[in-house]
Amino acid sequence: MIHITPSSRQPIRHAWTMDRLIHERSILLGMAIDNTTASTYTSATNSYLAFCKLHNLPIDPTSETLSYYITFQSSHINPKSVASYLAGICNNLEPFFPDIRANRAAALVKRTLKGALRRHGQPIKRKAPLTTVILQSIATSLNESREHDDMLFLSMLNTGFPGLLRLGEMTVSDNPTLRDFRKVVLRNSLTWVGEDYEFTLPAHKADTTFEGNRVHVAQIIGAPNPQPIMKRYLSSRDILFPLHPQLWLRDSDLTDSCVVPAPSSPILPTRNSGSIHTCGWCDRARGSWRACRSYQRSWSLVIQRVRKIYTKKRYSAPCTYPRPRTPLLSKLTSLHLFFYLFCAFTWTVLVQISRFPSSFILIFFMIQI
Repeated sequence: MIHITPSSRQPIRHAWTMDRLIHERSILLGMAIDNTTASTYTSATNSYLAFCKLHNLPIDPTSETLSYYITFQSSHINPKSVASYLAGICNNLEPFFPDIRANRAAALVKRTLKGALRRHGQPIKRKAPLTTVILQSIATSLNESREHDDMLFLSMLNTGFPGLLRLGEMTVSDNPTLRDFRKVVLRNSLTWVGEDYEFTLPAHKADTTFEGNRVHVAQIIGAPNPQPIMKRYLSSRDILFPLHPQLWLRDSDLTDSCVVPAPSSPILPTRNSGSIHTCGWCDRARGSWRACRSYQRSWSLVIQRVRKIYTKKRYSAPCTYPRPRTPLLSKLTSLHLFFYLFCAFTWTVLVQISRFPSSFILIFFMIQI
């Protein structure tokens, strides 16, 4: 038996029970991958289980079963997505089938996937690059708008472009289960540095250790100056939401949803294989589309990614017409006011009873009146 070195100085700690060790380990294993990644992996695993059930195959992921799965799935979706599906299947089924990664690396699986890419492969569709001229055009269209959502959209666009930010680093998902407050940019982290500004990006999907990054945003030659745009947005944001910690907030009753709103005027077109179509904003209430006029311009990949917030994908926002700004107190409903008054009255009664027991009779008669 190996003993502890007598000269070793170990801190005194209390022993955990086995149940607590298992519980804490389960939490750490559940946090090994990001919530969004776990959701994608779960979808891939469900597709594999559905395939096995459909074809009456055992769920044991042998090399032959995985080869059959690739053959079937690649005829319905892009074979490049099938390769990503296999990563999720291996991650979720490895605790039950330890040999799944060895089966995934088998020659039969690799050759089947390579043949699927050769037979069902599709060319990559790329969009035109984002230019400073496009940023100037958008800034000119929304510069005179007094709507908070327009100022938010313009500020995020001119912050994400020079700051090299992803869309997911400035927004949150519509699905509450995929939200992580540790990734939300906070208002108090923004500081002004001369003509520029900085803020802390707490974490993102690729930051597995949650160390965070300090993002420095400066003006690019030919692009709009982001500092006046940010100051204009912050003046509106601090008035509407003085107590909220998030930096990016939309003018909506759902203040916990930090998704980007639709601008008051349609400025982004829909492109499909190089053609220009009429654009529309998603109406969540009816699930329909409102057609808008078409545009004859060339738009960029970044703008197309920003357009995802108006679709029914990961990032979306209700398409509502701009409404006038209302004071903070006017947003409180009568039920909220009644609850606050009831709490204040109850607290006053308890204080009076604790100080002057004889005044309880007087308070009782006041309630009866």
